[in-house]
Amino acid sequence: MDRQGLNFIIGEEKTLSELLCPSEIESLLKAAINTGADFAQLTDSASGTNWCCPSGSLAASTSQAHSQPIYNEGEQIGTLLLTGDSSKSINSTLQLLVTTIHLLIRSSLQRQLTTEVHTTTVAQSYAELMDSHKKLKKSEQEYRDLAASLETTVQQRTAELERTYMQLIQNEKMSCVGQLAAGVAHEINTPMGFITSNLSTLQKYIQRLLTMQAELEQALQSGENADHTALIALKKQLKIDYIREDAADLIDQSLVGAKRISSIVNDLKNFSHVDSINSSNLDLNDELDRTLAVLASKLPPTATMKKAYQPLPRQSLPAAAISQVLFNILLNAIEAGGEQLQLILTTALTDTQIIMAIHDNGSGIPDEIISHVFEPFFTTKDIGQGTGMGLALARQTIQQLGGKLELACPASGGTVATLSLPLESCNE
Repeated sequence: MDRQGLNFIIGEEKTLSELLCPSEIESLLKAAINTGADFAQLTDSASGTNWCCPSGSLAASTSQAHSQPIYNEGEQIGTLLLTGDSSKSINSTLQLLVTTIHLLIRSSLQRQLTTEVHTTTVAQSYAELMDSHKKLKKSEQEYRDLAASLETTVQQRTAELERTYMQLIQNEKMSCVGQLAAGVAHEINTPMGFITSNLSTLQKYIQRLLTMQAELEQALQSGENADHTALIALKKQLKIDYIREDAADLIDQSLVGAKRISSIVNDLKNFSHVDSINSSNLDLNDELDRTLAVLASKLPPTATMKKAYQPLPRQSLPAAAISQVLFNILLNAIEAGGEQLQLILTTALTDTQIIMAIHDNGSGIPDEIISHVFEPFFTTKDIGQGTGMGLALARQTIQQLGGKLELACPASGGTVATLSLPLESCNE
């Protein structure tokens, strides 16, 4: 198996007609005629459908006929036939077309698997996202109604407003959890897709090997009367040699996928600090890297990242709160940078504080709103896309720890979020 691409099985077995479109078949057959063949025909083994060039059936002629089977996952799904006067030329053309058809089949399988995995992920996430969307719209509408009558009901509504504020904080956290869950689900579904596909293929291989084993045991019992010719024919029919080559690759691919899933789960566990309830001795460089790992699904393929970390002393800090702060800041930076995202992450140590800076290459923050970005409920997103409390909560958390969170738009472009924490916090 070519390690540059993966062979997949998508649900039930596919026929040649389901894997190749008519335009692809027509182009291949015309190419055969253009290279010297008199007649070209591709047959679908499942349906018996024939595609011919020129159109019609093979007529009797003095031309030599050459054919090759078309395989998918070791199963013959079609036959390619060419006729022509030059045996050497026709054979070369035949081999080239067979190789091309196999490449098109592999590409079609991979494309269909990607579509199925993506569709499954979207279907699983859609209901959860719609439910969160409805709750956020309801909460926002309740707050708007409350704000409209606030002037005349300040005294009576103070307690209710505080409860609403806490509910919105929780909704913002749940919104982040929803985004995180959707990203992790997508990251896990991809390796799970080809693990499941490979296991399905291995299941077929095992059935063939068991059939071969039964025949061998029967031959051993027969002794000298055993029909070795039949055994050799059965081995060829069951494609035992192909299974020997392909099974190891399928297992290796599945182990790589399982290791990837284990890594994702480990990153998520470290990010959530499920084992840490109270304050922990944290290395903020590690926390920054863990948060980036959890946000990997949000990073565009073309993203570039530069890190300049200085060794930092461990800080006694609330792990979950720090993770939430870094998550909100990094998510804003990633969304600002878009498809051509560039991130510069730096950490530094002074005599009195730890400084962390996250610089993105986005369009920056307009002057008219930069003074409002830390206000609760301020957002540039559409209704239902978040309550806009991410940066407000991040700044509030850092201030409670005696630090600062500041935003600036340098002349070089983008936005720099600078987070500073006092060194004294490690002794509290």
